[in-house]
Amino acid sequence: LPDEGDEVADMMPLDLGGLEQWAIGDRVLRAVLRGADPSHAIQMEWRRGTIPPKQLGLQLLDGLKEGLAPIATQALSVRGDGAGTSRDVDIDLGDGRRLRGTVADLYGRRRVSATYSRLGPRHHLDAWLPILALCAADPGVDWSSGVVARAREGKGAAALVFGRVD
Repeated sequence: LPDEGDEVADMMPLDLGGLEQWAIGDRVLRAVLRGADPSHAIQMEWRRGTIPPKQLGLQLLDGLKEGLAPIATQALSVRGDGAGTSRDVDIDLGDGRRLRGTVADLYGRRRVSATYSRLGPRHHLDAWLPILALCAADPGVDWSSGVVARAREGKGAAALVFGRVD
């Protein structure tokens, strides 16, 4: 046959690259922010088969817990008790052009997103563009927008906030 298809990997991973570690960390963080117990979310990743076996996997999970806890704690404290909502924006730009979209992760007048990535330039845009759209759509409200991520160096969380901080 001209195309024999993709080869299926039948080996268990012994080491994970940076992107694979990020994917696992981001999935666990999202589960924790949705209300899952961190231990349960990590066990689900273990059962998924993406984590190396035995001691190799345990070392990875220990590092994951260390990096994940400060991000989740800070994001949950900033978000407050309410559930996240979204808001549609429809802005007239003039010349018959319109900007339409949805801003998600709203908690009252705050937009708060969280990621397992290290804080970088992309996150500046991720915080700034939504607040720009919200302020243009409803200028009478004191909107704020922020991103909680891993610190650029070392362990811990870092936050970037635009707008008024209560």
